[in-house]
Amino acid sequence: MGKNIEEVYVAVDGIVSVGVFNTAPAPTSAVSVLGSGWTDVGYVSEDGVTETSEQSTTALRAWQKRKKVRTIVEEGSVRYQLRLIQTNADTVALYYGGTVATDGSIVIDPTKERPVIALNLDVIDGDKSIRAYGPESQVVEVGDQVYSNGEAIGYEVTIECSYNETLGGAVKKWYSALED
Repeated sequence: MGKNIEEVYVAVDGIVSVGVFNTAPAPTSAVSVLGSGWTDVGYVSEDGVTETSEQSTTALRAWQKRKKVRTIVEEGSVRYQLRLIQTNADTVALYYGGTVATDGSIVIDPTKERPVIALNLDVIDGDKSIRAYGPESQVVEVGDQVYSNGEAIGYEVTIECSYNETLGGAVKKWYSALED
């Protein structure tokens, strides 16, 4: 091991894609072509995508000196936060959790739970790539809609990937440079 500048990645480019839950075919490697059923949701703001892993835990302690003897994981999640800056039916539907009608309208119901989707994130640095696949994902938060002169209209979403044992976990990640 040691210092190696070839192992320093920069998220130069990327693709965020969504698919219908349990229908879009799972990727098989960091560079495999996504099958039909996936939609590239377009440009993301220059802030990129932020991945956050969270756990809530409870420490179990013994009577003797209150020594911690075990940690129980109560909940855990992997979340991706991004701001889409391309306005089309896919980004509007993802942001509002509905369907865009043929007349360009969408009914906004802030009390409605958003649909479960599949998420694929490709982070690209030249010939190196990182792929994150969340087979059971859902938009759980949206940011403010800002209309300002000189700024792209954006659709800020936080997508949570839930653990699904049958589908292979919460997120599966591939690193092209780590393949044998």
